[in-house]
Amino acid sequence: MVSQLKTIKNLQIGLCQNQIEIREVLSVGLIESLADSKRELQTKKDILEQEILQKNHIAQTLANREVEANCHAEAILLLKAGIDTARRRREVRFESIDAPEQKLMDDSQKEEELIELAEERCARSEVTISDTDTSSLN
Repeated sequence: MVSQLKTIKNLQIGLCQNQIEIREVLSVGLIESLADSKRELQTKKDILEQEILQKNHIAQTLANREVEANCHAEAILLLKAGIDTARRRREVRFESIDAPEQKLMDDSQKEEELIELAEERCARSEVTISDTDTSSLN
């Protein structure tokens, strides 16, 4: 019976040692698996950080291009304003060139009207003088 107890005890000790070895192997496997998972997680984290940096770079590039586009739009508006100003100046210059010509034409027309009026008066005066001369002869 003692020998059976020793055998049972030895079997139980062997069983416990086997369980300890199995648990050690499982623990080592779990530790290795956790280390692998940690490396994978770090790799994914690094990839995510790179993607975030790329996204931020793209967003900054887009913002810079929007600023450039706004600057170009403002420059275009300034050019259009300059063109409009130049057109107005040109129109004013042409008006200032045309104005004396128009005044000269108006003055010429007035002169012609005055000459016609003077000729009419002269003609009436001649008629009046002729009538007066004729009446004095009678």
